[in-house]
Amino acid sequence: MKVKVSELTGRALNYAVTVAEWGDPTDHFGATFWWEFSGKSSVFVRSERALDQSEFNPEGNWAHGGPLIEEYSINLQWEVTYWSANIAGDSVQDGPMPLVAACRTIVCLRFGEEIEIPDELCEVVG
Repeated sequence: MKVKVSELTGRALNYAVTVAEWGDPTDHFGATFWWEFSGKSSVFVRSERALDQSEFNPEGNWAHGGPLIEEYSINLQWEVTYWSANIAGDSVQDGPMPLVAACRTIVCLRFGEEIEIPDELCEVVG
């Protein structure tokens, strides 16, 4: 199902960031990394790049999302009632928390304003 990046939250947002970082899991199964859904709001990743080859939760864990903010040089700004994030003034996205805004910005940079999300994840979107 096509979903607006600005509406992604939880497991669906973690899925989208994982796809932006490592690509489609079906393209890489059996290669140097793979990933699968795990729990309500995280994605299980096994990769040479993964922090500890476990849950990847960039929208809720600074140990996962923080390095992405640095890698992409994401600008974060508090806008009175929400966080705004952008990459060099482009791919501007908002969110209730800085990691959510940053993750949406990464997904927007890679895929534009919409992304295809598996139906089983759509129940947790927006």
